[in-house]
Amino acid sequence: MAISCELLSCLQSGLVASCQPVSGGPMDQVAIIVAMAQAAVAGGAIAVRIEGIENVRAVKQAVSRCEPWSAKHGVSRPR
Repeated sequence: MAISCELLSCLQSGLVASCQPVSGGPMDQVAIIVAMAQAAVAGGAIAVRIEGIENVRAVKQAVSRCEPWSAKHGVSRPR
């Protein structure tokens, strides 16, 4: 239960960005989904929502679970 409460607390303090293009659309490419996830985290998203195991694996490799880029570079998130 403690993990769930900790996760809920974290999610309440920021944006979860959905990086899921239209299936079969022009942006439905692993490299583009990774870039969208990286941009979302760089902009301060606390989590990203990804669809499809191949996409999840690629984003997991490319995006750090650490603080967002903006926090590391002194850009504060609006509250």
